[in-house]
Amino acid sequence: HVLLIHAFLQSSERPLEFLDSTQWPLRLHDLAAITDVFMHSLVYAYQTGMVETPLNLRVTDQPWTPASPSWLHSEVSAQDALALVATWSWPPNVYPGATRQLALPLVGQDGRLPVHIWAFGTHCAVMAEPISAMKGLLSEEFDLKVTWRGAADYCRFLNPTGGEGVKEDASSAVREVYDKFKRKNHGDTMPQEKPHRDWLDDPEAFLREFREALVREGASFESADLAFCSEPALACSAMHESGKPVLGYFGVHIAFMVVGEQDQLLLYQRFRDKLALDPRNTFATVAPFISLQMFYHIPVEVPAVRPVSLYTSPATYTQMRLPEVLINRRVVNFYDTTIVMQQFASVNNLGFRFKDAAEIAGTFSDWGSFRAGIYFPYDWLQTMTLYDWANIALPTFVPDSPLYLFNYGTNAPSEWNATLWELPQSMVSSPYPGSTHIPTAFWWMLTDFRLLPGVITFTSVGDLFTTLLSREALWESSALMRHSHVQRIASASHFWRGALLRALSTVRDTK
Repeated sequence: HVLLIHAFLQSSERPLEFLDSTQWPLRLHDLAAITDVFMHSLVYAYQTGMVETPLNLRVTDQPWTPASPSWLHSEVSAQDALALVATWSWPPNVYPGATRQLALPLVGQDGRLPVHIWAFGTHCAVMAEPISAMKGLLSEEFDLKVTWRGAADYCRFLNPTGGEGVKEDASSAVREVYDKFKRKNHGDTMPQEKPHRDWLDDPEAFLREFREALVREGASFESADLAFCSEPALACSAMHESGKPVLGYFGVHIAFMVVGEQDQLLLYQRFRDKLALDPRNTFATVAPFISLQMFYHIPVEVPAVRPVSLYTSPATYTQMRLPEVLINRRVVNFYDTTIVMQQFASVNNLGFRFKDAAEIAGTFSDWGSFRAGIYFPYDWLQTMTLYDWANIALPTFVPDSPLYLFNYGTNAPSEWNATLWELPQSMVSSPYPGSTHIPTAFWWMLTDFRLLPGVITFTSVGDLFTTLLSREALWESSALMRHSHVQRIASASHFWRGALLRALSTVRDTK
């Protein structure tokens, strides 16, 4: 590997990778895994003294090439894995000895079922997603009231007027418990034993105090028909222990913020033996990638329900700001992506004006007015922003590189080593992401950067600009996104309706 890396760095054919997390600590096995992605080209280049390589082996075409055996193997494996996840639904199996009966007396005078949801989470968009879908799609059947707790990130952008949508929580009893136990790493200060950027200090103590905080919530929690949880998922257990049916929606692996094998095993056991076995409960992830990632650790088939972003309504793609292109990432330590892209455009005499999304104090409709958006993946691999852009049909470009899987937000190496079982290779043949050898092509193919219809991947700035120049290509991309959005809405409506009915049901032992 050392010789191949040396040859690769000396070669005039090496590609330029846009990496937007400059503080990633790459170790030798990481470099080895990166090298394996380019193995065929590197071997050929090294053995032939850097002479011109065949077209199907050139690393400048893509980070890996469709003609290579490794690509074909990863493609087949990824499709098999996606087909597996697509069969998952909730409940994940049949629960013998119990039947479910809808609590019909709960129907209100207007014929709708009143539902009080007590929701706790830390990411506003992840919390708002299923609840806005229920309100928007199922309002003729259910009358939803929501108590928001814990949320902080992005709330003001999602609900700038402080209306009925998700609300920021700065001082509730449960938020105070979360703030007490939350720890956050910053770059070089990250301790070796805490590979994740965010974690809970003493998860079991957090769980005890969270239970006590639920009691202090009083009527706001006691009167709820349903408890909602997202991240940290550990809070789901405390809600369920109180006797509430639980709806969980996860934008990251459920062990997010839980470090240490023993604490992770306790979390997995509670999820498998308690949460997943209560027929009133429902759980789902944001994407197939996360569902499969969790399946490596817990033998529970958690389905993926992709976001529909109804909280962005009525925003849609208009292309009113035709010269302007939206970029999702702000300045990082090494470079400013907005300035870099603007320089490329200036050198090529193109009239594009690139705008940093973080600097735009606007609405979702403002996002839809741009010519297109460029999404650079970063430490939080598949954020809700990607789905918001796709759901308002904004043509979205993503650099096509598996190197983005090397991140410490959601896929930190050696983060989640604990497991309740050994996943049979007959079900999924590729190793878990974060093992010594990282199968980057396989897991990259499972990301929604490559799976969402209408999202356009690019392998170079020239490739990007060529498509950006074509208004026809942009409208075609937008049309694909609209059609896909309609399909996701239909699927989400069915899933969330089932979740509400299960939560409002009573369980009777038939034995």
